[in-house]
Amino acid sequence: MPIKRATTRFVSSEYGNIVNPDNGMPDAGYAECNQDEVVIAGGGNCADGVNGWLHTSIPQGNGWFANCYGRSPSSWLRFPDRENPAQAYAVCLKKNTALNG
Repeated sequence: MPIKRATTRFVSSEYGNIVNPDNGMPDAGYAECNQDEVVIAGGGNCADGVNGWLHTSIPQGNGWFANCYGRSPSSWLRFPDRENPAQAYAVCLKKNTALNG
Protein backbone atom coordinates (compact mmCIF):
# COMPACT_ATOMS: atom_id res chain seq x y z
CA MET A 1 0.00 0.00 0.00
CA PRO A 2 1.49 3.41 -0.93
CA ILE A 3 2.29 5.91 1.78
CA LYS A 4 0.22 9.09 1.58
CA ARG A 5 1.71 12.46 2.42
CA ALA A 6 0.08 14.31 5.29
CA THR A 7 -1.65 17.46 4.09
CA THR A 8 -1.83 20.38 6.51
CA ARG A 9 -3.30 23.86 6.25
CA PHE A 10 -2.71 26.98 8.34
CA VAL A 11 -5.81 29.02 9.21
CA SER A 12 -5.90 32.42 10.92
CA SER A 13 -8.88 34.40 12.15
CA GLU A 14 -9.47 38.12 11.88
CA TYR A 15 -8.64 40.01 15.07
CA GLY A 16 -11.67 39.82 17.37
CA ASN A 17 -13.94 37.80 15.09
CA ILE A 18 -15.92 36.89 18.24
CA VAL A 19 -17.75 39.90 19.70
CA ASN A 20 -17.92 40.58 23.43
CA PRO A 21 -21.65 40.27 24.30
CA ASP A 22 -21.31 42.82 27.13
CA ASN A 23 -20.09 45.74 25.03
CA GLY A 24 -20.42 44.67 21.37
CA MET A 25 -16.70 45.20 20.74
CA PRO A 26 -14.36 42.75 18.91
CA ASP A 27 -12.89 40.41 21.50
CA ALA A 28 -11.69 36.82 21.08
CA GLY A 29 -10.49 35.00 17.98
CA TYR A 30 -11.55 31.63 16.60
CA ALA A 31 -9.94 29.82 13.65
CA GLU A 32 -11.83 26.77 12.41
CA CYS A 33 -10.74 23.79 10.31
CA ASN A 34 -12.92 22.44 7.49
CA GLN A 35 -15.12 19.38 8.03
CA ASP A 36 -12.67 17.15 6.15
CA GLU A 37 -9.84 18.28 8.46
CA VAL A 38 -8.96 17.93 12.14
CA VAL A 39 -7.23 20.58 14.25
CA ILE A 40 -3.80 19.39 15.44
CA ALA A 41 -2.25 22.60 16.85
CA GLY A 42 -2.86 26.28 17.22
CA GLY A 43 -2.03 29.52 18.95
CA GLY A 44 -2.94 33.15 19.22
CA ASN A 45 -1.78 36.72 19.01
CA CYS A 46 -2.93 39.98 20.63
CA ALA A 47 -3.65 43.15 18.68
CA ASP A 48 -1.78 45.08 21.39
CA GLY A 49 1.09 42.90 22.61
CA VAL A 50 2.68 45.77 24.54
CA ASN A 51 -0.28 46.64 26.77
CA GLY A 52 -1.73 43.18 27.11
CA TRP A 53 -1.13 39.45 26.99
CA LEU A 54 -2.52 36.24 25.54
CA HIS A 55 -4.73 34.90 28.33
CA THR A 56 -6.29 31.85 26.66
CA SER A 57 -5.10 29.69 23.76
CA ILE A 58 -6.92 26.35 23.56
CA PRO A 59 -8.42 23.87 21.10
CA GLN A 60 -12.19 24.24 20.88
CA GLY A 61 -14.42 22.13 18.69
CA ASN A 62 -12.59 21.62 15.41
CA GLY A 63 -10.60 24.82 15.71
CA TRP A 64 -8.55 27.04 18.00
CA PHE A 65 -9.76 29.76 20.41
CA ALA A 66 -7.63 32.69 21.63
CA ASN A 67 -8.40 35.50 24.06
CA CYS A 68 -6.28 38.44 25.23
CA TYR A 69 -6.39 40.71 28.25
CA GLY A 70 -5.43 44.36 28.26
CA ARG A 71 -3.91 46.50 30.98
CA SER A 72 -4.13 50.12 31.89
CA PRO A 73 -1.03 51.96 30.63
CA SER A 74 0.07 52.75 34.22
CA SER A 75 -0.46 49.32 35.78
CA TRP A 76 0.14 45.66 35.06
CA LEU A 77 -3.21 44.86 36.65
CA ARG A 78 -5.92 43.60 34.35
CA PHE A 79 -8.06 46.47 33.14
CA PRO A 80 -11.42 44.97 32.06
CA ASP A 81 -12.60 48.01 30.09
CA ARG A 82 -9.61 47.97 27.75
CA GLU A 83 -10.22 45.97 24.60
CA ASN A 84 -7.37 43.90 23.15
CA PRO A 85 -8.77 41.76 20.30
CA ALA A 86 -7.20 38.35 19.78
CA GLN A 87 -6.30 36.53 16.58
CA ALA A 88 -6.38 32.72 16.59
CA TYR A 89 -4.33 30.31 14.48
CA ALA A 90 -5.14 26.68 13.72
CA VAL A 91 -3.08 23.97 12.03
CA CYS A 92 -5.46 21.61 10.24
CA LEU A 93 -4.66 18.07 9.09
CA LYS A 94 -6.61 16.63 6.18
CA LYS A 95 -8.43 13.49 7.31
CA ASN A 96 -7.32 10.15 5.85
CA THR A 97 -3.84 11.40 4.98
CA ALA A 98 -2.03 9.76 7.88
CA LEU A 99 0.72 7.30 7.05
CA ASN A 100 -0.65 3.87 6.20
CA GLY A 101 1.54 0.86 6.60
